[in-house]
Amino acid sequence: MSGDRHLRSDPDGRLGGSPAKLATVLVKASPDYARSVAGQHLLQLLINLLARQFGVVREILLEVPDCDLHDQVVLSPRIGAGSLLSSLITLGRVVGADITATRLADGRSATAVVYVGGGLIPEVNQCPAIAVYGHRWRAIASTVGALDCSSAKSDNPLGPYLAACTAAGFVFKSAYEKQRAVDVRLDLWRQRNEEGPELEGTFLPGAYVLGLGAVGAAFGYVIAAARGLTGQLIGIDPQTMSDTDCNRILSGSAHDVGALKVDLFSKLFRPGAIEPFTFKGRWPEDYLGEPHRKVPAEIRREEDELRFEWVISCVDRDRDRVGIANALPRHVLSGSTLGMAAQTAYYGFEGECECLGCTHRTPQQLGVEERAEELRSVGREGRKQWYESHGASLREQASIEEYLDNPHCAGLGEADLARLGIQGEVDWAVGFVSTAAGVILAARFIRAALLGAPKEIEEGSEWRYLFWSDELLVSRAKRLPACPVCDELNEEWRSLWFIAPPGARRT
Repeated sequence: MSGDRHLRSDPDGRLGGSPAKLATVLVKASPDYARSVAGQHLLQLLINLLARQFGVVREILLEVPDCDLHDQVVLSPRIGAGSLLSSLITLGRVVGADITATRLADGRSATAVVYVGGGLIPEVNQCPAIAVYGHRWRAIASTVGALDCSSAKSDNPLGPYLAACTAAGFVFKSAYEKQRAVDVRLDLWRQRNEEGPELEGTFLPGAYVLGLGAVGAAFGYVIAAARGLTGQLIGIDPQTMSDTDCNRILSGSAHDVGALKVDLFSKLFRPGAIEPFTFKGRWPEDYLGEPHRKVPAEIRREEDELRFEWVISCVDRDRDRVGIANALPRHVLSGSTLGMAAQTAYYGFEGECECLGCTHRTPQQLGVEERAEELRSVGREGRKQWYESHGASLREQASIEEYLDNPHCAGLGEADLARLGIQGEVDWAVGFVSTAAGVILAARFIRAALLGAPKEIEEGSEWRYLFWSDELLVSRAKRLPACPVCDELNEEWRSLWFIAPPGARRT
């Protein structure tokens, strides 16, 4: 099975390759919580993430009540009705390909246990075990005691989803014997110890979701699963799903390799809630160059004046980030990953926030002929390593090899080499980190809709979930004084958004 980017060496140097013993994971849920919408959100995402840990998790054993599945819980593949147990088994088999999900059977021994809900004590196990629970905007996880869970019902998936990411991360680390004691309460609302609101009746501003890979797909999944949200999203991505996406992109599975990412994104949403629009191509150059693009009339009027109110940036290349900054959007929320850290940041030209151009620079790219000469010089073994690091498919490798042997036959091989050179290397990645970035990104976008952007970033513009320590950190990032975008385009931005410079007299 390909798509196992988490079997590469991670940036911290702690992991690499499959663990010595593949994990058999027991997932046991308290009956009351498993019957709730929140509990089923947590369970389905947990199974989803565990089943994508190719080369780490061998088998998932389920001990959950055979109750009815709630609607709008399992989105890809979409399962609208049936029993919870059979739905989880189907989900595990579809997204995990050769990984099975079964009932607990006599004689099977788990190497890790995840308790979902309250009243279950993880310390009684001989193997690593954790208890997790999510409610509204909060996620709770502990390896040292049973969880005291609220009896209040909630349809909000944010806390349950973050709890599922924490549990999947614990199992992953335990397979490599890197787990540690966990006792955390993670709050995505963060407003003076208030319990965050329900989402029913929340209107989201129209936004461009740029990049529909792992983080963008997770963002879309959360927004689609959250009942009560309304609004319009424009998903933009030029790519199809590749086999290296299988271990982490929630909108698809191995069965969807070759499908357009924009189509997978669109299928997450049901009629009558969030209205998705999609575009296959790059933003803004391809997008604005298509006169017949489908967008709501009010958004099209803003685009005609080159105003883009909200951008959700899930792109992973600095070249694309600089392009976003140069388009001068009013608000940018960005999600990304770095090793075992899920990162989100707000970028803007107001206040002390960075803009996307402050820390992201377009790297110098080799031309196709220079890249071809470089690859010829390293020999076949060196090219093999380059292909692996850039996520080249067997077809792409063959076409490039043909071009290197005969550069006069320019065509598919030359185009593949140019594209892979621009995209850069394929990074180490694991599903629960990318998903956590998407969950936090969605939570911050919803917070901005409820509170306003200034209030949303009051504590800090950057949020990071560090999976090695299971911490959610919030910090401030000040703009760089020598940023060419801030220095050269800030006044143009103010004029575009009808915002007077600081100190200007009101008339």
